[in-house]
Amino acid sequence: MSHVITKNPSISPLQFLRRYRNLCVRLPLASGTAGPPESRSGIRLKRYFINSPKVHAEIRKLKADIAATEADGVVTDDEKKDNRKRKSAIAVKQVKSDLMKKHENQRAKLKGTGPQKKEFNQRLQKAMLGKGVPEDYELWLERAVETGLCIGAGTTPTVSEIQKYLDDLRLGIDCSGFVSAYFVARGDIPYGTGYNANGWKRRGTKIADGGQIKMSDCFVEVTSEGKTKTKGIGHIMLANGPCRAIQGFPGVYHVDVVESRGSDGLSFGPGVLFETAHHGSQRKFFCLRRHGRNKDLPVVAIRPKFN
Repeated sequence: MSHVITKNPSISPLQFLRRYRNLCVRLPLASGTAGPPESRSGIRLKRYFINSPKVHAEIRKLKADIAATEADGVVTDDEKKDNRKRKSAIAVKQVKSDLMKKHENQRAKLKGTGPQKKEFNQRLQKAMLGKGVPEDYELWLERAVETGLCIGAGTTPTVSEIQKYLDDLRLGIDCSGFVSAYFVARGDIPYGTGYNANGWKRRGTKIADGGQIKMSDCFVEVTSEGKTKTKGIGHIMLANGPCRAIQGFPGVYHVDVVESRGSDGLSFGPGVLFETAHHGSQRKFFCLRRHGRNKDLPVVAIRPKFN
């Protein structure tokens, strides 16, 4: 079964998010059965997930550092403190490493055959990496049912049984994966194309006036000085519509934000945008206060450019 990616140049970020919350899985036809296949709809991709290919090497490095400090049998108090931090980091990274191995083992069992093999494998890889369009996750789930990795108590799995398989596997999508998939669904970029937060920042036009922000513009996280983030993972979100000025408060706007973030997964909610500038410079940017968050996030507004 090959899923054609639905493209709609006018789709809003919220409408696109809802596609991930209503995945449809077609069930395989029983042998000798004719007619359209039965399907299961209403399956939700809930999680934020970012694949970290370097995590295995990072674990090995941390373990090697611990071994090096303990090699001579004499460990100072400072080294003990550092090793406790390393062991804590290993525990966190090991969870991610084990999950990535689980995803890879499942993907290896789902591979397609014949003329669709290359397409299947590319699309399963996208879903595994947290970069897929909704149809990629639907393909993964259909292959899981076909191969018997996702089974139910009856002849075919129910919606809740498929949902449990997806939740237990912990597939998800990261922030830049969601943004890139959105622009694929609009037809702005070809399938397989995508950038991280800073990549979208480089490929867009900066918007200095909050009143000019419109649907599908991006908010890219920056430092507290308004500079491009060079350490850690920068966040990126989409505006679901134009910013709305708050009367009596110049430079302050209401905005609806669509994103995939670590604490909530795929989410939509209101925010307040403040125009600001770094002290002692002309570098203008914004602070975004999202619903349910007490901390303001420094961001720049970007209008992506497409070739």
